[in-house]
Amino acid sequence: YSDAGIITNLGTDITPIEINSSNVNTYFVKIARMLDDNKVPREGRFIVIPPWMLEDLILADIVKSTDNVSTLENGFITRYAGFDVKLSNNVPNTASAKYKIIAGSTVAATFAQQLKKVEAIRLEKSFSDGIRGLSLHGYKVSVPAALACLTANEAAEAA
Repeated sequence: YSDAGIITNLGTDITPIEINSSNVNTYFVKIARMLDDNKVPREGRFIVIPPWMLEDLILADIVKSTDNVSTLENGFITRYAGFDVKLSNNVPNTASAKYKIIAGSTVAATFAQQLKKVEAIRLEKSFSDGIRGLSLHGYKVSVPAALACLTANEAAEAA
């Protein structure tokens, strides 16, 4: 989230955006517009939200139903405002506040992997051979303009 290029008017650690069911839709659409302005392709867009934000989406009647099998397999909830909405308990936050909600496109980051060393070995407890290797891998945000970070807190619902 620290490499996200779209952060203007999306909250800060000092003044996070207060999100509830009355404004959650506004921020989904706002982030989509910011990505559109940066000419980020709509295909492959995602947003990763914490459970309380899913509750806000449901209360706002945005999400009518979920595919529970898909949710259990990979966290996919639904598609809304051009985003594949994913649920995660691992959204970075500070003491259950100031959540760093990431949205963007798959074109924003790259992943590289290299097998540095590979060698054949004789397995110790059987009459067979094995292979072991050293795998190096990493990622980098290569297109910061295709990644947005919303810093938000859960706001109380209006009665």
